[in-house]
Amino acid sequence: MSKKKFNVLVIPYCTSDLHQGSHSHQIDGKKVYFHGRKIIEDVFKQLDSEFKSAGELIFAGYSAGAIGLGFNADLIKKYKNPKLIVDSFWLDKESRRVRKGWTKGPWPEINKFLYSSMPRHCKGHWSACFPQRTKFKSMKIKHVFPIWNIGDPYIKGDMNKVRKSIENDIQFYDAGFSIDAKKFRVEGFEKWGHVITANKHYTKKIDGVSVKMLIENWLSDQGQTTLVKH
Repeated sequence: MSKKKFNVLVIPYCTSDLHQGSHSHQIDGKKVYFHGRKIIEDVFKQLDSEFKSAGELIFAGYSAGAIGLGFNADLIKKYKNPKLIVDSFWLDKESRRVRKGWTKGPWPEINKFLYSSMPRHCKGHWSACFPQRTKFKSMKIKHVFPIWNIGDPYIKGDMNKVRKSIENDIQFYDAGFSIDAKKFRVEGFEKWGHVITANKHYTKKIDGVSVKMLIENWLSDQGQTTLVKH
């Protein structure tokens, strides 16, 4: 990540609940646990003293892991000056507006199955807990590096509004990365540009800088820390 030495803890994604569940369902006659939130809570409990004494504390996630940063922001906020790297899920204003309108078709059952035990700070709707500026601001988490590329299949809504909203968020944090992924041939894990910190695109240079370089500059508080190329 940088020249500094970090202790690294990886939490595998094995619960299919975006790291936010504490419930179970009967599936094919068997009890299946969706305990992503319980796992996160237990990890935080075990490492509480280490987190409190850390000179620098960084939480990073991509795709479902990025979403988990939003759902568990209430746990993260307890520590001094945490930094978040949020790769490939970010609810800009337009993307959230669209999702709040998903109330028909399969969505009532999806909500019941997946989001039946959301953390209280979600205030009754899962979109309020996805990673986004309003969520982190409400938790007083100030240091965030968003990555949200045009072309990501999970971006929804009016693209002109999306572009503007992403740009505003990156300007707010003075940190982040957002490009037209198809134009720059950044495939990611899903076309176009969904997840770029866990593959070759992490070091791919665009306009002379890579995501890796921007993040390292951001962590050291020097040099260029943003790139927006739509």
